[in-house]
Amino acid sequence: MNAMMNNGKIRGTTEVTIENKAGTYTRMSANKLLAAPYQREIRRYKVENIKRNYDPLKAKPIVVSRRNGKYYIIDGDHTITAQRELFGETCMVDVRIIDGLTYEQESEYYDTQYD
Repeated sequence: MNAMMNNGKIRGTTEVTIENKAGTYTRMSANKLLAAPYQREIRRYKVENIKRNYDPLKAKPIVVSRRNGKYYIIDGDHTITAQRELFGETCMVDVRIIDGLTYEQESEYYDTQYD
């Protein structure tokens, strides 16, 4: 997915959806992504560090679980917070969608990110 900075805004030049065993990779509006209760509290110093050093070409996709028609953030809560603050609540962000997880499986996936 190509992206470039234009007056402080991310502009996608190509919209691509890729599906594989690891999930579906696509772009979507940040306002569709929801925080899940199992996530830790946002640490402001992490968000500020991401904002200071933000490079859209190096940003990793936000990992989300599609459950009951909604998108719950599993990994990338600090990144999405920084992106929303930099570019607005409706900015387009790269996401990796995982389907078929239960709430408990999402929580377990989240916990394994920080072992």
